[in-house]
Amino acid sequence: MGIFWLVTAPADPTKEKTFEKLQGATRDVATVHKWDLPDLKVGTLDSLMELSDDLTKSDLQIEGMVHKIGDMTMQVYGSDSEKKGTADQPTINDMSVEQFTEKFTWEEGRFQKKSTLRDLVADIVKEVSKVDAQVKVQWTNYTGAVSQLSSLNRKAGGNLTTKSLHDIVKEEDFIKTEKLTTLLVVVPKSYSKDWVDTYETMAKFVVPRSSKVIAEDSDFQLWNVVLFENCVDEFTGKCKETCAGGKGNFLVRDYVFDKAALESSYGEKSKLQNQVENLRGKVLRETQTGFRVCYGNWMHLKAIRIFVESVLRYGLPANFMTMLLRPGKGKEDKLRSVLKKHYASLGTSQAFGKGADEAPADGEEFFPYVYLPIKTSAASAY
Repeated sequence: MGIFWLVTAPADPTKEKTFEKLQGATRDVATVHKWDLPDLKVGTLDSLMELSDDLTKSDLQIEGMVHKIGDMTMQVYGSDSEKKGTADQPTINDMSVEQFTEKFTWEEGRFQKKSTLRDLVADIVKEVSKVDAQVKVQWTNYTGAVSQLSSLNRKAGGNLTTKSLHDIVKEEDFIKTEKLTTLLVVVPKSYSKDWVDTYETMAKFVVPRSSKVIAEDSDFQLWNVVLFENCVDEFTGKCKETCAGGKGNFLVRDYVFDKAALESSYGEKSKLQNQVENLRGKVLRETQTGFRVCYGNWMHLKAIRIFVESVLRYGLPANFMTMLLRPGKGKEDKLRSVLKKHYASLGTSQAFGKGADEAPADGEEFFPYVYLPIKTSAASAY
């Protein structure tokens, strides 16, 4: 999971110098990038304070959608992801997720800076919600087809006592006339001799030497047996008695050979397999596109949020530097300590609002810089 920190600090004395100073102070614990934050339309401080809470909610909402869509893509890739390699990893403007985050640039063509901040937020949330709804439709279609196919495969799995017999029994294994019928009986391998010795005497009208093994697995054998229709109940009852008497579980499977049903079963499975593959391609395209759009919108929302929180913290005119930090592995606490020391001189005198450092409650430590986390989640790894 990629973890970045968006940090702003007042220009001291210029934005470039602020960047250079932080880069020098954190060289051993983080990498620092300049982050493109345009001059947005401020409005009034009251309007910014009202928008701040809405931005927090929208940020969490879109983050959830981004990570959910990323997880969907990973699920669809499944075990094939290792075979596909990095060429199939989603990109945003021909960059990886982490590269896009580091080199984020405001898209003026989509989100005009002259618009009010509230209108920009509304446009971002509306587009993400629309994309999320489109992804959900394709995801529901895909998972529904996968569920149906899995159900068919489960029926074909297991041992002979439970699995579907459609793929096992052939037409020649059955004799069906006006008076004769065929039963299928599952017999434990360890009791196969008992079956051969007793099946002919388990009912009055069993056709001698009519039983043969037509399938087997590691524990059981599937035998057919031909008998008169009018003694099916008697034969089935004797099989149950044999089981109860501890002489082996002779299980009569409830199965009637139906060629039309068999062909229909083959056709249904083949149709479902083709449908799953077709929908898999569609949902992959939809989730990849959805992820790119939603992640890009999320970064624009982050830009608006860090702008609002920074103006509330440092006041007007908006003269602060926005930087993206990537903590070194296991160095988050050290980086926090370095930042606290580096910006200790800021104190709290410039704060117009509570800031964005995860809204510290009363009694908790206050950070003089503005900070927002960006967790790219598993999306950066698939």
